[in-house]
Amino acid sequence: MAGGSREINFSCGNQAAVRLRDDDGQKVRRWSIVALVSQIGTGKTNAFDRSQIARDGLKWFCAVSASTLDFSRGDLRDLIRIAIYSAMQNTSLRPHVIYDGPEDSYTEELRELGATIVFRRSALYDALEEHAGEFKDWLQVMAGAFLRFEVPTIETTEQFVLYTDCDVLFLHNPDFGREKPEVFAATSQSSTNPAEDMNSGVMLINVPNMRKILPDLLNFSRRSLHLGLDQEILRSFFHTRYLVLDRSLNWKPYWGWNPRAQIVHFHGAKPSAARRFLQAGELPDDLNWADLLGRSREGYEAYTRMWYFYFEAMEARRRSA
Repeated sequence: MAGGSREINFSCGNQAAVRLRDDDGQKVRRWSIVALVSQIGTGKTNAFDRSQIARDGLKWFCAVSASTLDFSRGDLRDLIRIAIYSAMQNTSLRPHVIYDGPEDSYTEELRELGATIVFRRSALYDALEEHAGEFKDWLQVMAGAFLRFEVPTIETTEQFVLYTDCDVLFLHNPDFGREKPEVFAATSQSSTNPAEDMNSGVMLINVPNMRKILPDLLNFSRRSLHLGLDQEILRSFFHTRYLVLDRSLNWKPYWGWNPRAQIVHFHGAKPSAARRFLQAGELPDDLNWADLLGRSREGYEAYTRMWYFYFEAMEARRRSA
């Protein structure tokens, strides 16, 4: 389909579908959303104790610092809403939001969508504050990113939980296979070198074992904040000692279209920036985002349309409530 235009159509109900078509209209590829999320409502998975997960659902955590919710470029409020909404629609996951901030109307809204809110501040906050200095916005970004290290102290009953960044879209009940991670499992940030290029945006965490090494991880983090955020800390601390997940569990739009994608991660450019680029050719000021948007128009067209499909469905539900 090189050189051809892509037409992507969505309709509601059981016939919802995405269609990509060449300029000459001769080749048509059609994937039903029902087929893409064929496990909707079944709780079916190959991960670990199938009967327990089907019955109870795997706990899923994401995290945010309330001070970052209204940062201009991220649309973070809606990203979290859609992550929860798509998880409730398409999986048996039990959403939990680790929230550094006060109780407010937004946390109540997330509860109404189906999430449990866990109020928590990072155990590293004092070190983050010292490291950030006068850059208060950066402090809040760090405070949210490092909240994932709180999972082992929050969760006390489950052996395995899922953690993701807030900018994900769930299309399938995630299938992690049969192999259990010793500490955590993750996939790559790029399309190559998965063992050396870990992305912390989707992690299957062995909670008891992560809890055992947490004091050492936190001490290492305090000494190593110059390396970057949680991802760089985890890469340096664990090196390649983690279980590599299938990339369909952390699929990036700039990798292109994948009908087997289970969790789509809007790493880098978010849906609103992608839509402005697709509709008007408007590139974001962030050069990294601009580069990612240029890598796969097909991928961004498909997943951005899909994200807005869920957004519109969620908004229609809210209006009718």
